[in-house]
Amino acid sequence: MSKFLIKNGNWLTLTLALIFFTDLRNIFLPDFSNFWFNLFADLIIIIIVFAPVLLKIYFQNKN
Repeated sequence: MSKFLIKNGNWLTLTLALIFFTDLRNIFLPDFSNFWFNLFADLIIIIIVFAPVLLKIYFQNKN
């Protein structure tokens, strides 16, 4: 079990973070009247979630 979590921790963390942040966005942020602002807010949340995972994958493969 620990080998599975170590090997696939990046993707599990990413999945849980996306679920958590999208739920938080729907609960705490109101639905804005502007479609583009809603899209921008969602993209910012996705970038915040993806950045640590992608950096870990990059530096792990760099070595």
